Amino acid sequence: MKVLVPGISGFVGKAVQNELLSAGHEVIGMIRSEKDRRWLDPKITVVIGDLTETATLADKLPDFDACIYLPGLLREFPQKGISFQRVHADGVRDLIDVAREKSATRWVQMSALGVGRGVSTGYYDTKLQGETHVKASGLNWTIFRPSVVFSEQYDPRPNFVSELGNVIRQSPVIPVFGDGKYRLQPVSLDVLARAMVASLTMPATYGKTFEVGGPEKLAYRDILRIIAAAQGMSKKPIVSLPFGPFKFLASLFDKYPFFPVTQGQLAMLENENVVEDPSLDRDFEQTFSSERKLFTDGVRGFFASKK
Repeated sequence: MKVLVPGISGFVGKAVQNELLSAGHEVIGMIRSEKDRRWLDPKITVVIGDLTETATLADKLPDFDACIYLPGLLREFPQKGISFQRVHADGVRDLIDVAREKSATRWVQMSALGVGRGVSTGYYDTKLQGETHVKASGLNWTIFRPSVVFSEQYDPRPNFVSELGNVIRQSPVIPVFGDGKYRLQPVSLDVLARAMVASLTMPATYGKTFEVGGPEKLAYRDILRIIAAAQGMSKKPIVSLPFGPFKFLASLFDKYPFFPVTQGQLAMLENENVVEDPSLDRDFEQTFSSERKLFTDGVRGFFASKK
């Protein structure tokens, strides 16, 4: 199968390309600039294109059978024309049009856990718009909504564990917003990538949305402790920072890269990020025969492989 992968040079793309090649698929990687080529396997066909360049997408891309859509932003950069709307929603819509033109029949979408639960942020709202475009596409679609993703192998690209690890390493204390008791359900990158690639040839997954979490629902403050311990910094104290002042500051500065957190990120933390229905956990595990991995083991491997 010829599989187009926009966002292939990102953190999740690393594992997806490996799984695709191992499964014998022909991979077409869509990257924004030549410098992103360094993250790709030489066997991959590379297309340099931007999701904002709607008029030229069809001309640049060869025919393909399926698309695994990975692009996602945690914050916007309006001055660079990079927005949630463009990447999460409009980019999906435009590339679906191209997929139809190229006679593709299969679409796999990486969305996010928490979408559609009534919490309104620019991130969630545009991810939901993207899902809506996928469901109306007429293609055989599958949507994955993962919680935060971790890797057992070090990766220098921005990711959940490395970003928190940097904060912990550079600060004399471990800062946590509020009481830190809100939960997340970290999922292994390998488990997620394997499921997305396997779903390409599994008709039983057509028209289904999978909520994807790991085996543990962990309080945010415990996640910070695990990351600190993996870096040999378990003795650093955790200091709670009230949500209120940061929400106010984020309302003023979250469009600027220097400010460490956005309004949307604070809202998503406060409202947790776990699979709420146990039957959905079981559905993912049974469909993909998934042996889910512990966050503590993954984080230890991540920092150990950095050395």
